[in-house]
Amino acid sequence: MQLPFNEVKATQAAGKFLELAGGRLNYMVLIKLLYLLDRAAMFKWARPVTFDEYYSMKNGPVLSEVHELITEERPPHENGFWSEHISAPSDYSVSLMSAPGDDSLSEAEEELIQGVFDEYKPYILKTVRAR
Repeated sequence: MQLPFNEVKATQAAGKFLELAGGRLNYMVLIKLLYLLDRAAMFKWARPVTFDEYYSMKNGPVLSEVHELITEERPPHENGFWSEHISAPSDYSVSLMSAPGDDSLSEAEEELIQGVFDEYKPYILKTVRAR
């Protein structure tokens, strides 16, 4: 049985990645980091962090719901936890508007976020400098 997408955990994990990157990232880099986080969690604990669905796209896998949260415009009354904390894209990047907290993330998940970020940091820094 697949558990439903967890917008709060996805937002908090995205917030951690954005904090580690200085507050702003190309949104495809952020989606890839969240995918890598879920993949690492599956290997480690046999369960993802976000419980999102994955789709294969031209440039690799993406998290479906996260991609929609970033790219789909919604009427203000439909905005959720994500849009309270993470900006709409501008020049293909999103920014952390306010800290979403970390109360839905376990300590182990936070350590895994740090580990994924550290592993891919050289690539991430290249994309941040390219802005």
